[in-house]
Amino acid sequence: MRRLILVTTTIVFTNCFCLLNLSLAQIWDKNLPSDSRFKILSEFADSAVRDNNTGLVWDREPSPEKVTWKEAKTNCLNMAAGGVWGWRLPSINEIMTLVDRRGKPGRPVMLPEGHPFNLPTNGDNYTYWSATADYNPASKSVFWLVHLSIGKAILATAAQEDAPPPHVKYFYWCVRGPMQEGRY
Repeated sequence: MRRLILVTTTIVFTNCFCLLNLSLAQIWDKNLPSDSRFKILSEFADSAVRDNNTGLVWDREPSPEKVTWKEAKTNCLNMAAGGVWGWRLPSINEIMTLVDRRGKPGRPVMLPEGHPFNLPTNGDNYTYWSATADYNPASKSVFWLVHLSIGKAILATAAQEDAPPPHVKYFYWCVRGPMQEGRY
């Protein structure tokens, strides 16, 4: 007689009780074509898209308004796309996974052809905040952004330690999925 044994891994941190669900791990070893890479999620009222290359779930309609870095982080935390909470600002590594520099020149954004996202009409400025910030005592903080028109990561330097100046505003794009703490 065979017995099925169900194993649940429990990790206890100081002041935190967490269950580790290994099925939530991000998968970064795929490079699917656009038609099978992205799936619009009906369980989010079609307002979210799963990227099958990474396992991340993206807001289908990134922000149409420019905001500060702190506002972008707050807006993602307070978002409930399709009635579902748990959104955050992506790391620079995560948002750069959407960039595709192949394809036809002159595209307004460097996203895979046939992507299902509803990007706002921003003219030629498709620059989005990431949650990634590096602190250097000599130059204060540096905040990473992605410029989708050119398909590259760029930097914004802060005048203070914890945030760019309040007048520096860019668009934001929220994501849902396990965080890679070391990537922030």
